[in-house]
Amino acid sequence: MPSVLRPIARKSLVSETIETLRRQIADGTWKVGELIPAEAVLVAQLGVGRNTVREAVRVLSRSQVLEVRQGDGTYVRKMIDPAETMERINAASFVDHLELHRSLDLEVVRLATQRRTEKDIKEIKACLKRRGERSQHREFETFVASDRALHMRIALATQNEALFELYRYFVISTEDRIKENIGLDNYPFTTFQAHVQMVQAIEEQDIKKATSSVMVIFKPLFDLVN
Repeated sequence: MPSVLRPIARKSLVSETIETLRRQIADGTWKVGELIPAEAVLVAQLGVGRNTVREAVRVLSRSQVLEVRQGDGTYVRKMIDPAETMERINAASFVDHLELHRSLDLEVVRLATQRRTEKDIKEIKACLKRRGERSQHREFETFVASDRALHMRIALATQNEALFELYRYFVISTEDRIKENIGLDNYPFTTFQAHVQMVQAIEEQDIKKATSSVMVIFKPLFDLVN
């Protein structure tokens, strides 16, 4: 597995070392299942200390890109680092982020419409009632939390754990991006009636009506940022 790596610049040794190791894996220099060079070799080729290499390997092991086998060596487990992927998503533009969130919402509502149970509908309606209109809530944060809870309960009705966890991340992430870019107080929350129509469509298992309601709910925000 002969590969010569360029020495690391001194600006951020651990992060630069992590990036270099990621590149070696992503471009196929070190393939999944293969043993990467020993620590001493990495230290010599990268021009960094042992602690820097150990920390970089530890970080990549935590995200399961690498696997350290005591007494054997360190092996590649994944080509793509999930942490890096999320970093890139977080660095994307506000509009890109919103478009991806809307796409997730469309899929969440589509699957929820197909798979919801009577228990799901009962709990979704309870969340809808608590959400209500903005004017019903004394505290703005309470309204935001109740809106979030409604959408999260719909996501739970998809019966898809992976989608639920990804959606949960985006719901919070979008709130953060809105705060940074336009201010949550300026967020054009769609009316209660639009959400009523969405929930009714999910209950009736009308996918076309349900996904159309998602576009209606997102429209005021896209009108604001476009």
